[in-house]
Amino acid sequence: FFFLMIRRPPRSTQSRSSAASDVYKRQGINAEYMGALNLKDLRLMEGSNRTLRKPKFVKVKDLKPGVHGYNVYVKVSTADHSEVTRQDGTKLRICECLIGDETGSIKARIVGDFADLIKADQVIAIRNGRSEVFKEHMRLEVDRWGKVTQESGVTISKIDLENRLSDTAYEMKYVNLKGRQ
Repeated sequence: FFFLMIRRPPRSTQSRSSAASDVYKRQGINAEYMGALNLKDLRLMEGSNRTLRKPKFVKVKDLKPGVHGYNVYVKVSTADHSEVTRQDGTKLRICECLIGDETGSIKARIVGDFADLIKADQVIAIRNGRSEVFKEHMRLEVDRWGKVTQESGVTISKIDLENRLSDTAYEMKYVNLKGRQ
């Protein structure tokens, strides 16, 4: 069993717009903050000095299967673009590519609008990528939560095609935990 709790506006307020402003008032956010356009403006209004941390970029050799949140600079070796039609009739653009840096290479799958950015011999930055095991082989994926950008300030002279992380086969291993079946 699980229960879904729905937050209702206070009984003293009958209209939705005033109910929303009451919620903001109870959270300690003034009505002028509701017009803030982005997070930076909101932080400036609050007087907070918290800043975003710079992302930590790793090398391809440091990628591990099943881990999410990777940031990596890579050079595209090959790129194969395709388009798949979903059941609702919309098209999904997919790019299957081989990417890497001077420490290794890996297959990647990039879906959505970012697939159009991928071209051979181009350096890209993958932010919030995830490494998944697909058909027993690891690949780097970028979905709607990730981001791909073209990087002109980063140079990768060659890709190490000898250390292909996607060539390693992984198998599912079931582990029996104490007291669990």
